[in-house]
Parts: sequence; C-alpha cells; structure tokens
Amino acid sequence: MNRNRNDRSTAFAGVTLLDLTMAVVLTSMVVSIVYATWTQINRHTVTHQRRAALRGECSRIAETMAGQLRRAEAVIQWDRSSVSFIPSASHDTLTYSYNGEILEVNGQPLALTVAETSVSAFSLENQNDENASLPFLFHITVALSTGQGETDTVSTTVMARRLNEQPPDNDFIW
Repeated sequence: MNRNRNDRSTAFAGVTLLDLTMAVVLTSMVVSIVYATWTQINRHTVTHQRRAALRGECSRIAETMAGQLRRAEAVIQWDRSSVSFIPSASHDTLTYSYNGEILEVNGQPLALTVAETSVSAFSLENQNDENASLPFLFHITVALSTGQGETDTVSTTVMARRLNEQPPDNDFIW
C-alpha cells in the first residue's frame, strides 16, 4: 500500500500546457462563432426595421393622398406629377406637386418621418381619361429611397369627383 513519489505525481498530475492551450483555442472558437452569429442577426434586424420603416412611410404618403382625394369635393386640375383639389369641408385648394426631386404640398416640401429618406418618384394617372362623364379613377404611385440605396414603391387607386360633378346616390359604392 505504500506508493512511491513518482506514482503519486502521475496520478495527480495538474493541467498541462497543451490542455490549457486547447481549452483557450476551443473557447475562442465558440466565442467567435457566437459573436459572428449575433452580429449577423443584429445586422439583419436593423436592415429589416429600416425597410419596414421605409415601407410604412411610403404607404402613409400614398394612403393620406388617396384618402384626401377620395373625400375631396372636386378635383380642379391634374397632370402626371401634380393634382389640385378641394378637400371636403374646406374652401381652400390643396395641391400636391412633384418636381423630380421634392414632393410638395401647397408649395411646401412634404414632411417625411423616416430619416435620410427622399421621394424618388411620383406619378398620377387617370384610368378614366377618355370618358369625361365618369369620375376620376386615379392610380397613385409613390417611390421613396434612403441614403443606403434602398427603395420602396407603393401604388394605390382611388376614385375622385370631377369639378361640378354631383355626389353619387346612396346605392353607388364610393
């Protein structure tokens, strides 16, 4: 039952330099993989949030204009890049115009809520152009772009009354 000193040192040997090196290398690899994965997830989340904000802003502009045109008393004048109309319950004219760089409302730049965003395209087309007896059926397209090169486009179609057109009867879906 007596052991000599050499037997005890091999039985209870400590951590060798090789064991310690392998532990550090494996730990570094795991930390690197976790960091790379976390960074990729974070980058994807930020990109998705930026795109969602851009889509929301684009939709907000198109739907605001469509709602105003839908409720307007009459459209006074329009072309592919501008429209003037009388909003409901108002005697003032509201004008949207796009000059190739800025979308303006009554001569003032439209306020955008997403930072570093600009209007890259705007168009207004009347689907009932040939028939002056029908209400306007406008197809509105708004495109926004960011400083990072992302773009988004939203289109909507809205029916609006012509100048001196009588409101529809109650059976007509407006």
